[in-house]
This record gives sequence, structure tokens and C-alpha cells, in this order.
Amino acid sequence: MKRRLPIALVLALLAACSAPSQVLQVETEQQRTVVHVPGGGRAPVELDKAAFEAAVTTWAPEVRTSPQPLTEARRLWWVPSRSGTYAGVQRHLGLVSVDTEEDAPRVHLISEPERTAVEITRSYCAWCEESSKPPDCLQFLESGALLDRDGKRALALHFAMASLWLETKDAWSQMVDPLAIQATLISAMTVYLMLWVMPEPLSKGLAAAMTVALIGYLGFDTVWSIFQGWARLAEEVDDASSFDQVRTAGRRFSKVLGPNVARVFVMLFTAAVGNTAAGFASRLPSLPGAGQAMLVAGVPGGAPLSLATAVETVAISAQGATLVLAPGALAMANSGGPGGSAPAPGDTTVYISRDANGQVQYVGITDEFARRMAEHLRLSGFRIVQLMKGLSREDARAVEQVLVELHGLQKNGGTLLNRINSIARSNPKYADLLRRGKKLLESIDYQAD
Repeated sequence: MKRRLPIALVLALLAACSAPSQVLQVETEQQRTVVHVPGGGRAPVELDKAAFEAAVTTWAPEVRTSPQPLTEARRLWWVPSRSGTYAGVQRHLGLVSVDTEEDAPRVHLISEPERTAVEITRSYCAWCEESSKPPDCLQFLESGALLDRDGKRALALHFAMASLWLETKDAWSQMVDPLAIQATLISAMTVYLMLWVMPEPLSKGLAAAMTVALIGYLGFDTVWSIFQGWARLAEEVDDASSFDQVRTAGRRFSKVLGPNVARVFVMLFTAAVGNTAAGFASRLPSLPGAGQAMLVAGVPGGAPLSLATAVETVAISAQGATLVLAPGALAMANSGGPGGSAPAPGDTTVYISRDANGQVQYVGITDEFARRMAEHLRLSGFRIVQLMKGLSREDARAVEQVLVELHGLQKNGGTLLNRINSIARSNPKYADLLRRGKKLLESIDYQAD
């Protein structure tokens, strides 16, 4: 595979790029497929407060905390340890007197970045103590003395997430040590995002799977803007000369994220921290909004998020993103898995009902369409029409669940009067059935409103 531009340079190109669309490119050893993802093509999956809290309550207790969360985060994403706290950034020197005696003054040189770091670290520890917490309440002082670059960036990201922590304080209060869990998640997010401004591209394993999940939930355009915003935050924090400037950079980045994206980030990282790529992918189908994310993930055929385990590398360019898949993965995505997209024969019909405005208000399946039509008309007052017929029961349920994901239950902000899902997200076959249902709907050119 040809060598790509360093991500730091790529981000600079992205900032100057004004093209109306980007390209999501998928490569394998056997073939290359290019899929165009228009700018603003779709909105991110909406994750409301209740769904977010439910996910956090489920997965946060499994997050393993560490006394050095940034060091642990580098292990998680396979990032090598730095050789020095301020390696490569000591540019200015200052003269400081220490223990001066009248007959033998002693002086030494310290770097300007270190002097700034001393002031920021002091203010950070004072900020912790103001809240009756230990001086290093977020455990970002890896060396035990000063905040390094990653520590300052993690601190800025903590401030970017401040409103989310406050909004969901009830969920966090159920944890044994909520601050330690938050520090672990922030550290994981910081190191992951730093992969996009380091000389090497995001490469393998869990980090690649995370990028696929983010693209599925948020869309490429939103992910692209987040990476640009993070590059600006990193630069602002590196140039910051005070604690307030670090906090301001974080608050500015919070506007790039917004409440919904912040929830998605925290939810996905809560499910990922301490896991493998395969383990993370196995959890994805059970997360809130996973159904929508699976349907709109940008790989060919709208392959599900479970395909995240097949992504070997991910890179960003001025034109978009490049995902390199393991051999055979693309063919599986396009075939819809075992059995292809041809419907299995059966006696089950999938039906829908539309309201006076033409919106889909109900979806269902039945083996006796005439009887079911009469029941709906008598009990609910609305008419149903056949959408697909002659399906196996499993295929019909798969199509029904895709329709639920596309239109949404009313209780979750959608248009459907249905009370429950057709297939539980805890079903081990959920991802495969959702992919199957999508293929079947594509075979009749079904278009959601």
C-alpha cells in the first residue's frame, strides 16, 4: 500500500479544503472501491439523555481505572511512550536564580515551556482543591510533577465535556469512583484524537474499529470536522500560557462537539476502554442508536458496524477517509452475509400503514394479511398495505426491524405507533439480521420518508 501524507499535514489541507463532498475509500488486497459521501449527506444518530445514561450505567462499571490513565490509554491505542515530557517543544530559555548566597550566587536555565507548565500545573491543582478533591484529581500528572502536553490536552477535553458530566451526574453518582472513570475515558479520547495529529496515520486494531463506529454514528462530515477542531485545540493548548487559556480552548471545542456528539463519544469510549477490537464490535449492536448507525455506515452496501473488526487501517486525506479491510471482508459486506440477498421462501408478509400526511405510522408482519388488515381497521382505524410478501418468518422480522430503525418509535422521537422492537438488540444475531433486512428492502428499492 502506498505511503500516505502525515496526518498533521493532512489536517492542514483539510482546513483549507472547501469541496462540497468527500470520498470514503475502501481498499483490499484484491480490489479498491470508492464510495462518495456527500457533505452534509445525513445527520448524526441522535442519542438522548435517557439512552445515554442507560448505556453508561451498563458499561461504565466495567471500565478499569488506572493511577496513570494517560499511560494506560497509550497502551490501549498502541501509542509508544514519549522519550521526554517536552521533547521537541523546548524553544525558549529563561534565567532563574535559586538559593542565591551573597558570595556564591547559583543560577540555572529552565525552559520557557517548563515555566509555563509550572504555572498551569499549580492552577490545575488549586482548581482540584477548590472542589475538595486531591491536588491531581484527574490523575494527569504522569511524571508526578508537571502537566505535559497530553495532560494539558486531556484537561482541556475534560472542560469540553463539563456540561455532559453535569447533565448526567445522576448516572455517574452510581459509580464507585466516577471521577476516576471520567479521567480514564478522557485520557482514552485524548490519546485517540492525538493519533490524528501525529506523523503516523491511525493504523490498526481498536483505534480503527473506533473510527468506523464514529463514522457510522456521526457521519463522515461530522467526524471530519471533529478532527479539524481537535487539531485547533491541540495547537491552542500547546501555546497556552495559563490555566484559563487551557480551559477556554476546551470550552471552544465543546461547541464543535455539541451535546449529542459528546454523548456518542463518551458512550462509544465507555464500551471500548479496556477492550479488544473484536470485543468492542461485539458490544456495538447492543448500544442505543446502533441500528441506525449500522444502516448508514459508509462502507459499500451499508455494511454493519460489526464489520469494524475487519478494518485493518484508517487514514484521513484532503478528499476523505481510507479504510483498508482484511481480504474477503468487502465481498462479505456486499453479499449480505450467508445466503445473499435473495429472500427465503415463506408465508409471511411485511406490511405498513401511513397517516394522512403520508408518514409511515405502523409496521408489522403477519401470516394472514386479510385478517390482520380487518383487525387494524376495526381496532385502530387505519389501513395497512403489503410491502413484501412470501418471506420466511426470520426474513420478515429482519425487514420489520430495519423499518423500525429507519422510521423510529414515537416514544423515541420517531413516527411509529409500534411499542417494541421486532428484534431485541441483545439478540446475538441482531447485526446479521439487520444487514439481511436492509438488503431485502434494497431489493424492492424501498425509500424511507
